[in-house]
Amino acid sequence: MPERGAAESGRIVDRHPLSLAGLVEGHENNGRFHHLIEGNIITLFNSLATTFRNISIAVGTVAFMWGALIYATAGGSPRQMEQGKAAMVASVVGVGAVVLATAIVTIVRNALSGGAGG
Repeated sequence: MPERGAAESGRIVDRHPLSLAGLVEGHENNGRFHHLIEGNIITLFNSLATTFRNISIAVGTVAFMWGALIYATAGGSPRQMEQGKAAMVASVVGVGAVVLATAIVTIVRNALSGGAGG
């Protein structure tokens, strides 16, 4: 159980080192609060974007293989061959869009920050 203590305002505040109230109401970690918000939010969004990109590429690869399997096992059926081709084209377009979006974001970020890397 976190210890409790009185803040300067006279209210009882949670003194747990990880509590938001402790950070805002004069806890010893107060000096690091803004750094935590700025650094971790940017890191969080970068991690989420990277994870989304990686999952999208993996799903696109599986969709392409599924379309190729449908096409390969069509046995001459024009309908199944078209379904397989459509799945392969859609997966390539989807993965291309994800990669292009990542590239555009990187280019814009580098242009706005005035440097490379990021």
